[in-house]
Amino acid sequence: MRDCMFQYATRHKVFANTGLITRKEADELFDKNIEDFKERVVEGELPEMAVWIKCKDDSTYGESSRYWDSDSLVVIDNKLYQLVG
Repeated sequence: MRDCMFQYATRHKVFANTGLITRKEADELFDKNIEDFKERVVEGELPEMAVWIKCKDDSTYGESSRYWDSDSLVVIDNKLYQLVG
């Protein structure tokens, strides 16, 4: 079922903003971009990445099943950690 979307961007550039795709495709795109995301966090580019599910159409976002925002993450020894506080 094509009811998901994938987004990946920094505050200055959009890398991916799909139309409706399957959950498997969206999760694969998320996983494929993890290393790039980490590099952009380290470089201070403020990336944000999400998988949206239960979308009615390609202009209506449903719920996020995976969402990373660099404002709440830090990279230490090439591992991502979520900031708590």
